[in-house]
Amino acid sequence: EVSYNFDVTEDFGMGLLAGIAGGNGINSADSNKTFDSDNLKNFYGRVNFSYGNQGIGIYAYSGHEKNSSEVKNDFYRIGPDFNFTLFDDWNIWGSYLFGEDDNGFFQTGAPSKIKSWGGFTGVTHKLNDDWILSLLHNYVEVDLRPALDVHVVTANLSYYLMRNLKFTFELTADLQATQSNHSQKTHTGEFGFVFAY
Repeated sequence: EVSYNFDVTEDFGMGLLAGIAGGNGINSADSNKTFDSDNLKNFYGRVNFSYGNQGIGIYAYSGHEKNSSEVKNDFYRIGPDFNFTLFDDWNIWGSYLFGEDDNGFFQTGAPSKIKSWGGFTGVTHKLNDDWILSLLHNYVEVDLRPALDVHVVTANLSYYLMRNLKFTFELTADLQATQSNHSQKTHTGEFGFVFAY
């Protein structure tokens, strides 16, 4: 992976990133502790633009994969991302991707294309020097693979007891409609702390 950031003007900046990846991250690692099922390489890149504390970008990922029977799948993902600061203490950020697999089921006959899209939007608000409120919305929809769909909203309240110690309170609501592949909604709550030194 290589990247380069530069200033176009005093306030306006631009960044370029390009990389090559191998490995599909599917299932467990093999006996050699690798996740790659083939020797094919995938390519990705990102272009971003910034103006002061505001930023937008676009990300693309494209590649090929094949299974042990040499059946191949070509795929791509592309979408925008953004990060905006408003009124000094509000941060709105997110990323969205659209993708397509031409043979996501690795069929030997007529392949079925799988289209997918999704992403997340987050809002962070600094209440004061000790408290931070965050909201995060995640949504994923995958054609022909409804078991992979996701629709949740998470609220997080963090209290910084010290610079290196914070307590977090988090609630996640499952907004996905109940159906055959999602027979029950799952809502969760968590309390924890993060310590660093």
